[in-house]
Formats: sequence, structure tokens, C-alpha cells
Amino acid sequence: MLLLAAPLSIRSATRGGGHIKFKRTVCNMGDIPRRGGDISADFEFENDGDEPIVITRVTTSCTCVKADFSRRPVKVNGKGVVRVTYEPHKMSPGNFYKTVQVHFKSSGRQQNAILVMQGNSVDNR
Repeated sequence: MLLLAAPLSIRSATRGGGHIKFKRTVCNMGDIPRRGGDISADFEFENDGDEPIVITRVTTSCTCVKADFSRRPVKVNGKGVVRVTYEPHKMSPGNFYKTVQVHFKSSGRQQNAILVMQGNSVDNR
């Protein structure tokens, strides 16, 4: 016997609650000096959902990456920033690809987003 089911609408299944919409999720820093100091990138976002959100935590792929963010709720249509800082002196020269996972909560539902900082760390001459 063949059973047919109506297609599931992902949009309607996830509708409701807050949602983070980042202006960008990848930042390519290009060539940076390895001993030139820390570099930072701001990842701006908007809550384009229908309820406030709270960033509960941020996890990084390496101890050479730090992230700063507000712990206050972001209202509907409100904006915020996650600042990601890379410390190139802690790593060997060469290409880097670092990820940051942003965990946020709305309506009791935990969600997440991935941000990427990449580039090439070169030794100063």
C-alpha cells in the first residue's frame, strides 16, 4: 500500500518566535600581519521574527577567537552586533578559517547561527 502525505512546509513549521537575520555570515579579512595585533569584525543582525530573542551563548572553534555580544533581549525589528576578534599571534602563519556558533533563544526554543572569519596570516618582515 502506498501512503501519500502532504508536503511539509518548513516555513510554517518554524513560524513564530524570534529569528536572527545577519547582514553577513562570512568575513574574509584577506592578508593580515601575524604580529600586527588582534583583528575584529562586526556581524550585524536584526530580529526579523515576531518575538524578542536573547543570545544565550557563543562558542568559538579556537581559543584564538573571542566573541562579544549583548545579553539583553533584542526586540522585534531590533538590531544587534556580535563582534568577533581573532588573535593571529596565537597561531602559525597561513590561511585561517574560524567559526563562531551563536546560540539564541525565543519562545523557549533554542536556535543557532554560524559565523565565519577567514583570511591569511603572514609573518611580518
